[in-house]
Amino acid sequence: MHTPTPLDSAIMASMAGEASFQHLFMANPQPMWIFDLSTLRFLAVNQAALQHYGYSQAEFLDLTIRDIRPPEDVTRLLDVLSEQASPFKETGLWKHLTRDGRVIDVEVTTHLIQFAGQRAKLVLINDVSEHLRAERALREHEARLRLFIEHAPVALAMFDRDMRYLAASRRWQDDYGLGHHPLDGRCHYEVFPEIGARWRELHQRGLQGEALNCEAERFVRQDGRVQWLRWTIHPWRDDQGDVGGIVIFTEDISERKRTEETLRQSATIFESMRDGVLITDLSPAIVAVNRAYTDITGYTLDEVRGLNPSLLRSGRHDHDFYQLMWKSVLEEGHWVGEIWNRRKSGELYPQLLSISTVYDPQGAPCNYVGVFTDISQVRQSEARLEHLAHFDPLTDLPNRLLAYSRLQHAIERGQRTDRRVAALLIDIDRFKNVNDSLGHHIGDQLLQAAAARLRAVAVSVDTVARLGGDEFLLILDNLDDPAPAAALAQTLLDALAEPFMLDEHPPIYLSASIGISLYPDDACDATELVQHADLAMFRAKQARNAYHFHTEAMSQSMREQLLLENRLRQALDGEEFVLHYQPLIGADGQMAGCEALVRWQPADGPMVPPGQFIPLAEELGLIVPLGGWVLAEACRQGRIWLDAGQPPRVMAVNISARQFQHPDFVNTVRATLAASGFPPACLELELTESMLMEQVEQSIDTMCALKALGTRLSIDDFGTGYSSLAYLKRFPIDKLKIDQSFVRGIAHERSDREIITTIIAMARALGLQVLAEGVETAEQQAFLQQHGCQYYQGYLFCRPQPAAALEAWLAART
Repeated sequence: MHTPTPLDSAIMASMAGEASFQHLFMANPQPMWIFDLSTLRFLAVNQAALQHYGYSQAEFLDLTIRDIRPPEDVTRLLDVLSEQASPFKETGLWKHLTRDGRVIDVEVTTHLIQFAGQRAKLVLINDVSEHLRAERALREHEARLRLFIEHAPVALAMFDRDMRYLAASRRWQDDYGLGHHPLDGRCHYEVFPEIGARWRELHQRGLQGEALNCEAERFVRQDGRVQWLRWTIHPWRDDQGDVGGIVIFTEDISERKRTEETLRQSATIFESMRDGVLITDLSPAIVAVNRAYTDITGYTLDEVRGLNPSLLRSGRHDHDFYQLMWKSVLEEGHWVGEIWNRRKSGELYPQLLSISTVYDPQGAPCNYVGVFTDISQVRQSEARLEHLAHFDPLTDLPNRLLAYSRLQHAIERGQRTDRRVAALLIDIDRFKNVNDSLGHHIGDQLLQAAAARLRAVAVSVDTVARLGGDEFLLILDNLDDPAPAAALAQTLLDALAEPFMLDEHPPIYLSASIGISLYPDDACDATELVQHADLAMFRAKQARNAYHFHTEAMSQSMREQLLLENRLRQALDGEEFVLHYQPLIGADGQMAGCEALVRWQPADGPMVPPGQFIPLAEELGLIVPLGGWVLAEACRQGRIWLDAGQPPRVMAVNISARQFQHPDFVNTVRATLAASGFPPACLELELTESMLMEQVEQSIDTMCALKALGTRLSIDDFGTGYSSLAYLKRFPIDKLKIDQSFVRGIAHERSDREIITTIIAMARALGLQVLAEGVETAEQQAFLQQHGCQYYQGYLFCRPQPAAALEAWLAART
């Protein structure tokens, strides 16, 4: 606004008519005029006003002050003039019109004066149009700048040297969770007290005039969310060129980083895929391939870029194949199938190929992607598996499956041609000894050598197969009679008898047994023919290094054996077993105990002798449950006799090798004694030399555990097995039982008599009791008694009989 000048004071102190006033008024460089307050007409105008407004003296004096006002300012003018006038009053800013119609902004200062006897006002004019335009331009610039900052699409903030906010974009406030509260004047470190030393140092560097930036920095927000920021710190300078503060620009590029990471991962996956991948345009021309494509085909991207994928065609598929393939791609968007292609080297190979159409965001096709797997190894593996399914992996001979198939085909040919077919089943004798003594690796080499020798000998035979283990099968067809089969069998036996030389190993000698069955003489299908050859081979094994033809008697024997097996399994469930008891007689002629002997009494047939079913029960694994039943029944009967008033006597029970070696045998004995209430001291478990010598240390541990229960132990059939006296003295036994084979020879075999006397003397020396089995004559008893035998068992005294019959026998003796 205008401030009073010396001229203003002079005007107030002078009269209008003074010459000095006229001179000052007209010469003043600031536009001035005087107007009549009553008529508002101009009374005087100085030269500066004439020049500034463009009017002549006469034109100006013909106007009123209303004439130089825009219409919108006239009302305001009249309102101001109606106010009570003061000697000195500043009226502020107005808009005036120049002669050419321009509107100018002026600052006016008015003074109430008397001029030519009239109440008038002296007006001093200061044209501020340029100044206001500059101010408006500055304000508009500042407004635009603030608008730009506030609505900038990135986070942007402007600070002074004290790091107080001058402006901040809405994105800044949104990104940093500041809401839309004003930030102007607030210190950045008060808004974000968690800002660390590193950022404060960066701010100071910016305030010192350094421009800083970072393209990507990991930033962890207070809420734990991870952001990636691109930031810039730039100093701003004032009119004097001094740093007035800094501008901080940050951009959240987390999404871009995620996109870049996704693209990087996609590129990594693309390049690291084991499947070949090629991308084409719609031509189709190759635009990209991955590393696996190059590895599989041999072509690099530079070699195939822009080429049609048909350069890989193998020539094994016709035009119709490719036409149908592309029809599926165009109509359905994909195709999957197997295809043969050609490598750069010219090699043909099978692929599993998938072609898919890629669509742009508008849904229009833009590319094709082919993904393929080299399945040559798969096909090779399938061929190997197919081979393994029908051939033995060790000898490469046909296996059981293929052998049976070929044998059935040979039988069918024999049916059509009315000719015989021979099945020769070969089993190497005692081959288990080779594996056990020399190791399985030598055993495998021996089988391979034997297989090679069989193939070399049987060159005219269609099939030489390995059924498994050390069993081989030869198929001889188109026969008139069995003679060629017998001749071939003998040739094979002779060939296998030759020594085998393996890996600088000493010569290995083998023998074999061969069973032969014939179609249609023995069977009419492959399975039965091999079964009959197996029966014949079993018979040949009894002679070793021999061959044997199948006979009907063998089949009959096998059927009877199978029938017996089935009956034996049923007998155990059907409670068809009973115990007979044979007395043990002391030297005084009194019964000292008895031996429990199992008998099989079928419900619908005669009693089966133990010699028929005991070995079978051993073979079938039924001896353990059967032996457990015998032990429990013997203890139960012994308890009955004790409860009936009989004196305590020994109850002897035979224990099989499988029972004795069972890990739970001692617990079974303990539980049986507890369940029956039979005194352990009355129970005598009979063991054989052979079972004790199989695993000596384990046998001793088991025997000691049984002795700890309080039971008695005896060695049955002593002298018939092989035992070491060094081990015998370690066995915690109570009694030796002389085998009946020695007792039978007392009358006529000196050696048997010497063996008996030696056993009795040895037992006496070891503090053991002695019992002789199979005593049938008085002469035998007399010899035994003469040499100190303490106990006897045999038909001379009593045969084995049921419990009730034994009770009657005992009653008759008392």
